[in-house]
Amino acid sequence: MTGVRSSTVDGVVTRSARRTPERTALRYADRTWTYRGLDEAVGTAAAVLMDGHGLRPGDRVAAYAHNSDAYLIGFLACARAGLVHVP
Repeated sequence: MTGVRSSTVDGVVTRSARRTPERTALRYADRTWTYRGLDEAVGTAAAVLMDGHGLRPGDRVAAYAHNSDAYLIGFLACARAGLVHVP
């Protein structure tokens, strides 16, 4: 297929933050996230998981929560860090 390229979930967020940093990426309750803000939050969360909790790529992270912006950030942080998100 012409024009199709492989992407990762994290790659889509990263590219969108680079191309359209101020565009709205997510709205949840009374909060609005731009692609830049979402990308930064995901990066921070991934660093906390890897550095703060000593996890390594391939480790599993169990997640139990209501659907929310925080849950999405956690999911994306796992993807960025190479962790396995286990809902």
